[in-house]
Amino acid sequence: MKKISLIGLFLMLLCIPTVTNAVATNSSIFAKNKIYVLYGDDCEKCDQEKEALEETYKDDSSVRIEYIHINDDKEFIKKIKKNLKISYNKVPITLIGTTYFTGFNHNTLKHITKAVSAYDKENNYCDIVASVKNKEDIGKCLQKNQGIYKENSVIMIIGIAVLAIIICFIIFRISQKKRKSL
Repeated sequence: MKKISLIGLFLMLLCIPTVTNAVATNSSIFAKNKIYVLYGDDCEKCDQEKEALEETYKDDSSVRIEYIHINDDKEFIKKIKKNLKISYNKVPITLIGTTYFTGFNHNTLKHITKAVSAYDKENNYCDIVASVKNKEDIGKCLQKNQGIYKENSVIMIIGIAVLAIIICFIIFRISQKKRKSL
C-alpha cells in the first residue's frame, strides 16, 4: 500500500502544471520584441531573471531588454499596471508586448521565450510601455493582439483531472484495505 501511495504522490507531483500569470493584452507602439523587467532593490529573483534573460538573448539582436526600477516613476508604473490589470505588487514583473509575467522561477524563462516566439511568429508586437509613456490610446492595440500568447488552460485542466483521479484511486485503495481488515 505504501508503494501505491508513493507512486500516486509522485504522479500527482508530475501532473501539477506550473502556473504562471500570463495574460495577453496590448499597446500601440510596434517594435521588434522588447522585454521590460520591473525590478527593485535587493531582489534575488530580479537578479536571477536579469542573468537568465541576458544569457538567453545575448546573441539575438531582435530582442531588447530594458530594466525599469519600480521606484523610478511610480505614476508611470501605476499606469502600466492599470492598463494591463496587474494587481501583483511585488517584483519582478516582466512585460513583453502586452503579456506579463509575475515573479521568476525556472519555468518563467520558458514562458517568456514562448511569448517572444509567439510575438515573432505573429509579427504583431505591440509595446505597452512605450504606448503608456507616449500617452496613446491602447484600446485598438489591446484588441488587435488579444490572445497572441496565452497559457494553455487545457494542460491545466488535464493536470487537475489526473490529480483528482489519482486522489480518488488512493482513497478507494485505502477504503478497500480498511474493509479487508474488518
